[in-house]
Amino acid sequence: MAVSGIFILLGAEFLAAIQILVYLASVGLVVLFGIMLTRRQILEEDFE
Repeated sequence: MAVSGIFILLGAEFLAAIQILVYLASVGLVVLFGIMLTRRQILEEDFE
């Protein structure tokens, strides 16, 4: 977020917006992989 603030101070609003979008996408990707890689215990009740 600090880099985005520096871009805004330099007058590069487009680069600031891109920086924020890349940051949010990377955090979302880490969360997605975390959800995908955690194991869920499958109970026998799920099959009935």
